[in-house]
Amino acid sequence: MRIIRNISVLVLLTVVFSACNPYNKALRKHNQLSDRQKLDLSTILIEATRYRILGDASSAIALYEKIIEIDPLHDAALFELAKLKLVTGETDKAAELMKLAVKKEPENIWYALGYATILTQSGNYVDAAAEYKTIRLKYPNNYDLYGYEAQCYEDAKNYQKAVDVYNELESLLGVNEESGIRKYLIYMNWGKTDKAMAEVEKLAVAFPQNPEYSLAMAEYYMRAGKIGLAYQSINAVLVTDPDNVGARAYLADYNHFTGNDEQAKREIEFLVANPNISVDDKIGVLVNIYKSGSIYGDTVAVFPMLDTLTSLHSEDAKVWAMYADFLNDADRIEEAIEKWKRSLTIDSSHFGIWDATLEAMAETQQTDTLLLYSKRAVELFPEQAMVWMYYGTSLAENGNFSDAIEPLETALDLRISNKQARNKTMFTLAEAYAKLKMFEKSDAMFDKLIQTDSGNVVAINRYAYSLALRNENLEKATLLARKIENRSEENYEYMHTQALVVFRNGKYREAMELYKKAMNLGGEKNGALLEHYGDVLFMLGKPDEALQYWQMAREMGGAGASIDKKIKDGKYDE
Repeated sequence: MRIIRNISVLVLLTVVFSACNPYNKALRKHNQLSDRQKLDLSTILIEATRYRILGDASSAIALYEKIIEIDPLHDAALFELAKLKLVTGETDKAAELMKLAVKKEPENIWYALGYATILTQSGNYVDAAAEYKTIRLKYPNNYDLYGYEAQCYEDAKNYQKAVDVYNELESLLGVNEESGIRKYLIYMNWGKTDKAMAEVEKLAVAFPQNPEYSLAMAEYYMRAGKIGLAYQSINAVLVTDPDNVGARAYLADYNHFTGNDEQAKREIEFLVANPNISVDDKIGVLVNIYKSGSIYGDTVAVFPMLDTLTSLHSEDAKVWAMYADFLNDADRIEEAIEKWKRSLTIDSSHFGIWDATLEAMAETQQTDTLLLYSKRAVELFPEQAMVWMYYGTSLAENGNFSDAIEPLETALDLRISNKQARNKTMFTLAEAYAKLKMFEKSDAMFDKLIQTDSGNVVAINRYAYSLALRNENLEKATLLARKIENRSEENYEYMHTQALVVFRNGKYREAMELYKKAMNLGGEKNGALLEHYGDVLFMLGKPDEALQYWQMAREMGGAGASIDKKIKDGKYDE
């Protein structure tokens, strides 16, 4: 009797707990729905979906929640609400809803995939992997599921399990590129390089028509010092593809490593001269040579190869630009300019080539050519500050100061990122303003330049000279001149400025000594300096000597506007 009584108690407890189980309660509520209620819920579902499609997530969520309140196991509403909760960042709630949908409809693959996706996005990678495995066991022909499962293990840093999944896939499909590459990447992330390369070797054997695997093995073997194995991998490619550029390049490296540099260079020559190899592949090899600075230590061997390249592909702008880069790197700048010009004749659309060309022209002081090319460049690239800078400076250097101002101002407006170029632009603009007697703008630009580049002695000197020449703000001119006083002993222009400032302050004998020093430093052929020395001599009561220097100044050129009047009247004039 006691046994029967105990059994009855167990049955009763089971029934009670079953009745209290949340899922069972929800199931009873679901099963008790009338047809009318089910129809109403379908109507609400349609309305909720309409809101979702229109992007009104809050209204859609409210209606989906209303459906679930009436029918806690309405799988469609659970599914859609879970996706929305995931978007709003409520991942735990999304997982709970999607898990319930899966329990209600375990055969629905979309619910199961949705649940696995939520687990993945919430960082529950191991649980997500288990869910994907459950799904793939039901759908064994859906091979993508293996990749999803393995990726979850990768994200969980459980690399061995990820590899095991791909091995299981390969047991069904055989060696395949996708799983092989994935295993290679897993092993590399795991720090197991040897195992990673073993996967590549398997791919090289299984897919001989794809040379990349054998080439990867060749590189690996070379780095590991296994030169013989590297040679085997290289030959495996050349047997089927004798013009393979990668194999030829590795063969050159192989010859270098075995001490045969001449043969190594011949391999590169063969590659460059081979009409069956594309110009882009050839350039790719030459780019690597450019980065290394030589061909196995030989810095000049590349130039005959570049001659061959430009001969075979003379209508390709890239080869001329490549040639120019090598010449420029070898300090053969004027030759480089000619090659860049040839490249631009073929294709003028690449700003980088224009920039390199203009920079080289400026460096070699090809002012007229720079003016011509920079004018074309501003038409093609009006948004580039540097082309305006080159155009403006070339105009100024050709004495066309009025036309130089606008491009120089444009360059500054476009914000030149290079500090040196920006300072040069500001200096040239300040000088142009001064030449056009726009002194207020000139002074402001010099002030701005010196504020940003306080050590710019050239700008300091020119600003001090400009103020002294105009006999304005002598206090500031004196302060500026003092900043370059220690540099005056090495440069006649700086000494000239010192002398002019001293002259303006009425110290004529001191000015005379400074002018003598300036002439000894190389200023004896500077017309402006000779004129100013004549001014000092006149102030010291030596009008005949002053006249001689004024006449010399006029002959030299560069003297001021009043030089003729000084000579005619025989006396000093501002």
